[in-house]
Amino acid sequence: MTKNNPFYYTLPVQPSDFIGRWPLVKKISADLCGPRADSWAIIGGRRFGKSSVLKAIELQLIKQLVNCSKGDRHIFPLIVDIKGSATETERNVYGRIVKLLYKLFHRRDIFEVDLPAVCFGNVGKSEVISFFQLEDVLENLIDYFEKEFGPLRLVLLLDELETITPFRWCETLFNNLRALIYDGPLSNSVKLVLTGSTRVIQVRHTGSPLLNMVKIEHIKSFSSTDMEKLITRDGTISKEVGRAVKDQSGGHPFIAQYLLHHLWKKNTGLKNTTLVQVEQIAKKMRQARTTDLRGWWEAIGEGGQRAYAVLTKANKWIEEQTLLTQIRSITQQPDLEIEALCYHGLVKYDPSGQQYRAVGKLFHDWFLQNVDQIQDSKKNRADELALHSKHRATVNIPIELIEELQKDNVVLFCGAGISMSEGALPSGGQLAHELVKRAKLRSMRGKSLPEVAQKYERKLGHQNLINYIARRIEEIDCSPQRAHHLIAMLPFRRIITTNWDNLLEDALRDAHKPFVKLVRDSDVAFVDEKKTLLIKLHGTIEQKDTPIITGDDYYDAFRRLPETANLVRSYFATKTLLFLGFSLADEDFRRMYQEVVQHLGKQKRRAYAVQLDPLKLTVKDWEQKNVQIITADVTLFLDALQKKVEHQ
Repeated sequence: MTKNNPFYYTLPVQPSDFIGRWPLVKKISADLCGPRADSWAIIGGRRFGKSSVLKAIELQLIKQLVNCSKGDRHIFPLIVDIKGSATETERNVYGRIVKLLYKLFHRRDIFEVDLPAVCFGNVGKSEVISFFQLEDVLENLIDYFEKEFGPLRLVLLLDELETITPFRWCETLFNNLRALIYDGPLSNSVKLVLTGSTRVIQVRHTGSPLLNMVKIEHIKSFSSTDMEKLITRDGTISKEVGRAVKDQSGGHPFIAQYLLHHLWKKNTGLKNTTLVQVEQIAKKMRQARTTDLRGWWEAIGEGGQRAYAVLTKANKWIEEQTLLTQIRSITQQPDLEIEALCYHGLVKYDPSGQQYRAVGKLFHDWFLQNVDQIQDSKKNRADELALHSKHRATVNIPIELIEELQKDNVVLFCGAGISMSEGALPSGGQLAHELVKRAKLRSMRGKSLPEVAQKYERKLGHQNLINYIARRIEEIDCSPQRAHHLIAMLPFRRIITTNWDNLLEDALRDAHKPFVKLVRDSDVAFVDEKKTLLIKLHGTIEQKDTPIITGDDYYDAFRRLPETANLVRSYFATKTLLFLGFSLADEDFRRMYQEVVQHLGKQKRRAYAVQLDPLKLTVKDWEQKNVQIITADVTLFLDALQKKVEHQ
């Protein structure tokens, strides 16, 4: 019998005891050792083993480092505990990285290297340094190492990233890290592996230049085989008790380790453990760790909470589409919130049947015991949100924009957000999710629609892709929403849209406003200054050879439509642009914007963009491009704009 308790739940698991996530560890490690590595984000709920995964990746990379010869690429991993660092400013993080680098390159058990002092300059032991000083250290280190030993790649393993997302300086940190790994001179010599949970996914979804360019991997609960390995570590547990631990935990590693630790402690081993003791310790955990349990509940979001309640009541597998339908009315991100249930270990997903089931008796019992209190808390939150929305209803519209609109000098640029504001059409994220399921593209879960569509097209063909998208839009049979009608009533004479649907056309007809629709270059000849011009930049679903959907389509859009592109560029140079319904942090939109303005230099006119609760990083980024962000809901903004125009 083991003398020391082999189960521990308060600290990351050492690689020697690591269970269950080795395929993920080996996949990321192999990529980081490749010639053109990616940066990664590992997503999992709190206390779900993210730090343990980082330590295992570190071990894998150190193993290859020990076997390197002169001239080989040397991969040095560096774990940086963001939560454990001083978090007054982003400069503390840079200082922490350099101090840890200094220690790393003086570890004789990893690599015999005698670095000259010049590599670190006078900042090697500084608590606070600038980003430029960090870059200098990295450049000096990489240059020296390459001359003496061979190519060097530093892998920064940044743990607990979401602990800093509430800080204002987090945006600056993210921006600088993106510059480091994306387009700087060190882009192939420095890679990141980040860990985070729901907040990180929310930041990524609302727009983050850094998080949008890393590959996302979600941690899963332990399988039955993984649980068996964990439970039998002591080697003496009965099958009945082992099964009870599995049922209580549902494969959640923290719950399983907690139960096994206290069962072992109670009996100095597991041999004499009883089912009653399992129940007793499960009850103890529900009481002692209620902060953790409530934290998981709050992290899954309202849609995830509704989904969990549905799954708990059903007590069986439920098909994915059925579950999405039941929660779509209360969240704009149903697929993300169901996904959060999985990476918090509260629900399991069966890819073969595309269905979900609630797991884990311990959390289930906690939920049932606290459901009344949860409902009261939800009501209080709803009251607070209603008050917040009331204050937020006031929209500040720059007088310059109103004046330009009255001069017929504004070009409206519409994205998918105007068609989703009331949930009428599926979002790009929803379509991507459906395509992933339809073509069984599991590796593409969480990717953008252009990325998923590209893979889908290669697997099932272009016609299959177009037919499915067309059918999904046509089957909804929705009418123009208030946002569309307001656009049609306002004095916009030039409208550009990337939407495939015909809702704007229907709204213009309802408003008895004559218009010319430009879909192909041949349509440019029919432009009439007396009529509203509607440019369908990404095609229309009624002309099935025109929609721009895949990543390749996005890249080729302006090359395929040179006349249309020239017209759009002229508007960017001579008119005031107003962007509605776009995520300005979306990489595809940024690429399109850059394609249009790259030849204008400093001649770009002032533009405006409406965004709901934008990140400060996004505001700052676009301000530098001479785009002013107006914080508002699209429909509220259009309502306010109409009133302003009427009163002028």
